[in-house]
Parts: sequence; structure tokens; C-alpha cells
Amino acid sequence: MFLRFIQTAAVGSVVFIAGSAVFPVIKRTLRPIMREVSHDMKFLLVSSGERMQDMVDEVKYERMKNAMDKMDTIECEVYED
Repeated sequence: MFLRFIQTAAVGSVVFIAGSAVFPVIKRTLRPIMREVSHDMKFLLVSSGERMQDMVDEVKYERMKNAMDKMDTIECEVYED
């Protein structure tokens, strides 16, 4: 039982020391990658939002056009003074 605890503590210490040595390298490597991914995601969200708005506008236009086609015309006279 005590031997198992010492083995676990030794492995944990080695992992901690190796992690603290490798962490700055990983951090410097991943930071530019994460910035680029973040930029790409923002671009994707903005462009897909614009596309969705274009589709909504097209549907509204078609509905308005169909409503105007179905409207009856009213004949009237305009009097000018």
C-alpha cells in the first residue's frame, strides 16, 4: 500500500515537472493557432449571418410581390386644384 503511494507520487511529480517544462512551448505554439481559428470562426459567423439575412430579405420580397399581385386595383380619380 505504501509502495503504491510512493509510485503514484513519483509518477505524479514527474508528470508535473515535465508538464511545467513543456507548457510554455505548447502555449507559444497553440496561441497563434487559436487566434487564427477564432478569427476564422468570427468570419464564418458574420458571413453566415449575412447569408441568412439575404435569404430572409428574398423571402420577404417574394411574399410582398405575391401580395401585390393578388391585390385588386382600385380605380380612382385625382382632382387637382
